[in-house]
Amino acid sequence: MVGGSMSTYRFLPSLYINEHITEVAKKKWFISHGLPVRNCYAIILAHHSQCALEIMTVEELHKKFRKREHYDVVGLSNSRHGAFTLLERIYADTYANTGDYSVKAYLQSLME
Repeated sequence: MVGGSMSTYRFLPSLYINEHITEVAKKKWFISHGLPVRNCYAIILAHHSQCALEIMTVEELHKKFRKREHYDVVGLSNSRHGAFTLLERIYADTYANTGDYSVKAYLQSLME
């Protein structure tokens, strides 16, 4: 990071959310401002080409060693199990809408 600046976050307009998560707008604001969010897992587009998605706690996103210029958040869950359930939905939706499992490309197209 240049000058120790904070990461920026972009959220999928139709964010995948676990049915048990509450106050989504507030959580998005906290995440965008680098503030902690308890019991919240983010599904993000992976930065490396070998993976499509990563699951991590919001605290992991904010740690200094994890900071990058930008993160695309596609889902939020209140539990790790819920995040994996969202992954199933993401892959199913991708296949239903595209006919293949090019999840990263599909979600990137929805971000723009």
